[in-house]
Amino acid sequence: PAFKVVLGLGTVGLASFTALSLAKNCEWSYKYVAMPTLSLIDPERSHRLAVWLASKGISPKEKGQDPVCLMTQLWGLQFSSPLGLAAGFDKHGEAYHSLLKM
Repeated sequence: PAFKVVLGLGTVGLASFTALSLAKNCEWSYKYVAMPTLSLIDPERSHRLAVWLASKGISPKEKGQDPVCLMTQLWGLQFSSPLGLAAGFDKHGEAYHSLLKM
């Protein structure tokens, strides 16, 4: 029982640290903790977790302008970057407030 308690507390602590680091845009936690951990989880479960976290405001935030060299135009529309979210990522509209800040 003691091992399970220690393991559980360690997991909760690591998850909390990672969530706070991600909310503050700490690249280290994203690269070495969040992504390797999420790659171990079933893709659909990982997707639901990502949408849930974003719906709670735990997602990367845009901190500056994209470099001009990334600017692109498609179908008469100007975009600051060619990167974006996949269509259907938040198909139920649960996290759009956080996603618009990315």
